[in-house]
Amino acid sequence: MSERVDSVDLGGYVGVSFGGGQGGDSTMDAGKLTAGEWHDLGNWDFWEGLLAKPDFKNFPSFWGFNTRSRISVLVKNEQGFLIVDEPVLLQDANGQTLAETRTDNKGTAEFFPFLSVLYKGPNIESVQLKVNQQVFSSLKFFSTGVNELVINKQQLTPTIADIAFVVDATGSMGDEITYLKTELEDVINRVQSGFGNLTINTAAVFTVMKEIRTLPKKRHSHLFFLLYLILSKTRVLRVVVIRQKRYTLH
Repeated sequence: MSERVDSVDLGGYVGVSFGGGQGGDSTMDAGKLTAGEWHDLGNWDFWEGLLAKPDFKNFPSFWGFNTRSRISVLVKNEQGFLIVDEPVLLQDANGQTLAETRTDNKGTAEFFPFLSVLYKGPNIESVQLKVNQQVFSSLKFFSTGVNELVINKQQLTPTIADIAFVVDATGSMGDEITYLKTELEDVINRVQSGFGNLTINTAAVFTVMKEIRTLPKKRHSHLFFLLYLILSKTRVLRVVVIRQKRYTLH
């Protein structure tokens, strides 16, 4: 469980020096902190294989989920450029909207219109997609491929980049936060140097286990250095601290 603390008084911490060198520690270089990413939709074969195993094959009916109804969409323009943040509507044959989403930064969008095993509505043959006032029918489920849609629209070069830093600042992350100071500064510097024409807006979300002002002194400094670093280098839209609550089960 957690609660959101919207008001964060940065007070005298903004502008405080936490040491010289990159990220406050000249002995650290960016790229040393490793991380892994797992994308469920990008590893769909894994989930299909998992549900085929005896221990899991009854789970879809038990939970009432039909995940095989996935409809995957890729939106491009006539020049072959991916279209980002484009509204995509899933409609029935009468043009009634059943679901709506937007393309991500890779031009993709996903629908699970028949997710419930009890669903009795339109089937895949009677639904269509509407993008940029263009209607596309003859859709297919992901099991037979991605629905590639070509629309008549120019993809404009963005002038604003919104970057959110979500940081687990709980006790077990103490060592990583030391490295994160360097990594975070490197991310900001690379974006600014590689895309000098962009206006960079940032947001920061920090998760802590205690009241922020009762953190151990060392981690207290690390946490507020990250805040200071973001504030000093970018245009900050929001800073949010999430205070975790621990519960004991009886």
